[in-house]
Amino acid sequence: MKKLALLALTGILFSCNSNGYKISGEIKGLADGTKVFLEKRDLITGITPVDTVKIENGKFIFEGETKEPAIHSIRFENVNGGFAIVVEN
Repeated sequence: MKKLALLALTGILFSCNSNGYKISGEIKGLADGTKVFLEKRDLITGITPVDTVKIENGKFIFEGETKEPAIHSIRFENVNGGFAIVVEN
């Protein structure tokens, strides 16, 4: 069931401006209050938490700033797997 939740991800929108980024998504199959993790990935430190939000009304939003493009990942609480994204201004 939890693997199916990732398949139910209906959309993630990325927007950016000179001050930062905004990542918003909508997901079906996970309860409100489920944590969503944004993590930075690199070869030296491995995985570093960047932000955590909770699903509300089937949606989640990350907002922040970054100085340069970086590979991040998004994963969901109690769900195996996730996916990689590139975060940039």
